[in-house]
Amino acid sequence: MKNTGEIEKDFLAKRDTYFQENYVKETKTNYLRRYRNELIRREIEDLSTVRTVLDVGCGPAILYPELLERCETYHAMDLVESNLEKIKSQYNADKIKTIQSDLDHFVPEEGAYDVIISSGSIEYANDFERIIK
Repeated sequence: MKNTGEIEKDFLAKRDTYFQENYVKETKTNYLRRYRNELIRREIEDLSTVRTVLDVGCGPAILYPELLERCETYHAMDLVESNLEKIKSQYNADKIKTIQSDLDHFVPEEGAYDVIISSGSIEYANDFERIIK
């Protein structure tokens, strides 16, 4: 993971406003994030079977509550522990499991997830090819 400490430090500085500024407010600067979010929503909308979800780089909020409702287990993965703590405090869901890790060190079990979402986190990794495989 590139500059893990710097990524965490940067996110901690803006954690309380991140979700609002990047996904709720409609501005020119967050257009691509909102558009990417909408593309993912369209793709997951038609999935008939979703048992286990892995949301990589989830940040401080579940961006896809519709998946949380439909799945058996929702794995929220993030580098920043306080993001995972915030998710645990916001959602009273026994199905949420948190993973504190970065992509370079996380090795998922083969076939463990029906859906893997990585929205805005792959670009921080060192070994893109391994992660995408």
